[in-house]
Amino acid sequence: MREIKFRAKSLLGLKPMIKGNYLYNEFSERHNIAWRPEHDNWQLCPVDGDTIGQFTGLTDKNGKDIYEGDIINSNYFKKGIVVFWRSGWHLNTGKDCHHSFNTSIHSFEVIGNIHENSEIL
Repeated sequence: MREIKFRAKSLLGLKPMIKGNYLYNEFSERHNIAWRPEHDNWQLCPVDGDTIGQFTGLTDKNGKDIYEGDIINSNYFKKGIVVFWRSGWHLNTGKDCHHSFNTSIHSFEVIGNIHENSEIL
């Protein structure tokens, strides 16, 4: 079974991107990630709702988790952005060109994400 977790940019400036469980408070319209700093108790951190990305359940060739919004470098497609499209994870390489992750995932490498490293596109 795939692990369900999320990543987003902290509004508190604690870390560039917080990873954990996503929680939405409909009364305050606040997006939060419940995360656990190294060996501490779980903490609730407010995050920028526009930067929330879900874990795909996949890792790149270096064992790094792949999240929605990651920028991927590949032997096959050069660079692209991980997106959820038509009920599955795809690599958007531009101009509505989507490639399924069915192709050799071991050739993919996470080189950044669109929220922190958009300049590398």
